[in-house]
Parts: sequence; C-alpha cells; structure tokens
Amino acid sequence: MTVDKSVLERYLSVLKSYAASLDERHLVSSAELGCELIAADVPAEEIPEIHKRTLARLVEETPDIRLKEAIPSITAPLRELLTAYGLAGLS
Repeated sequence: MTVDKSVLERYLSVLKSYAASLDERHLVSSAELGCELIAADVPAEEIPEIHKRTLARLVEETPDIRLKEAIPSITAPLRELLTAYGLAGLS
C-alpha cells in the first residue's frame, strides 16, 4: 500500500512542531495519526519508511538541524505511532 502524501505532510508537521516546542500535544497528534493508519490498513512495516521519508524532508527543509540534538525530539513521535500499532495488536 502506498502511503498518501497527506500522511507524510501531517507527520512532517508533527515532527516539526514537536521538535520546535517539545509540547506533548504533538505526540497525541502522532498517536492519532497512528490510529488512522491502522484504520486504513497501513501495515506496521510501512511506518519506518514513513519516518525515513519524513526525516529526509525535514533535513532538506531544515538544513541547519543538528542530528545529535534532534534525535530525542524526532524519535518520540515515531514511538507514539508504533505504540498505536502495539495497542491495536492487544485488542
């Protein structure tokens, strides 16, 4: 299944917003996106590709970003996406 471009845009927005503010409501947005991906039958195996493509865009659009400093703020939204998949597997 090919992921819709709007999903990538939304996830990019979450990453940028969370990285800029570390506000946990952006993590809620990431978890909600994860639930929507589950409902759309996007397999869990596609999540790393979504994250990779989004990170590539983030680096392209924000060339001054320092990876070492950004890692904590760009992995938390990924964790929330994956948590949604884990919780779906429990039900």
